[in-house]
Amino acid sequence: MDTTLSLYFGADRTYITKIQPGQKGLELTDIGVIAETVKSDTDYMDALTRLESFLPQMAEGAVSATIAVPVDNIFVHQFPALDTSDTKQLRRMLEFEIKNAYPQHSFDDFTSAVYPMCPRLDGTAMMVAIMMEKKYLMACEFILTMTGVPLKNIQASHFAANGALLYNYPDAHNSICLLIGMQENYCDVSVLKNGELAYYNLLVIPSPESFPEVCEKEIEKLLSGYVPFIDMCFCYGPALQSKILEAARAAVSVPMQRLNPFRMMTSRLQADEREFCAKAAHLFVPAIGASLPQPMIQAEVRLG
Repeated sequence: MDTTLSLYFGADRTYITKIQPGQKGLELTDIGVIAETVKSDTDYMDALTRLESFLPQMAEGAVSATIAVPVDNIFVHQFPALDTSDTKQLRRMLEFEIKNAYPQHSFDDFTSAVYPMCPRLDGTAMMVAIMMEKKYLMACEFILTMTGVPLKNIQASHFAANGALLYNYPDAHNSICLLIGMQENYCDVSVLKNGELAYYNLLVIPSPESFPEVCEKEIEKLLSGYVPFIDMCFCYGPALQSKILEAARAAVSVPMQRLNPFRMMTSRLQADEREFCAKAAHLFVPAIGASLPQPMIQAEVRLG
């Protein structure tokens, strides 16, 4: 792996990391966060202006770059598994879904990728399609041009987070793990079964106090139809607070912990930066995950 610059354009902030190979694995060499982000293809100038003041310098030495984007700017669709070699059938199905969900758009307005998922308990095989609007992605890519670093890939934030989990917790490759990304009013939920995607969902969270109940109901659903057991639950995201995590731990039978994306990395950072990483680790999960090898990409069917 080469030195990689990663930007995660979150819902209200941008998180930046740079990692490189070291003697003991990957090494975190730089980190940053700003209170601006790319909200749409027409609302990105504040982030551009702010990043111009330091991103080119931060990018020095980077060989490639990655970008993670939030679910706010993504269309996710799940459906019964189809033959992955029949890309025409997959495209027709996604064209139909886009037309229903976004009548003003066409299939060519999006970049689309399809991923197979592990069968449910009843044997039903499913797939998930991730579609990102090209105009929005162009705005994200435009910001990166100031660095001169070539873009390697763009990932949906929660799917990038799956990579952060698998890298930093090697036991997850032989376990069934639940991953929850908490935002202000919703959370991304995925299940990895022996390192492979087994489930994805987007849940509404009416209030922070309702999170334990939402978790309890979702775990009941998973155990009744998707996986026989769950070994561990990992949480991350800007809405994750210690008191919320403690309340959720008390409500469910599955062990829960905050995901640390720096767990298996060394660092060249200063003492104050390392202290910041310890406190804010759960915010940088997608940024780190996007720069790591993505197991899902091996099974990806790219349609446009």
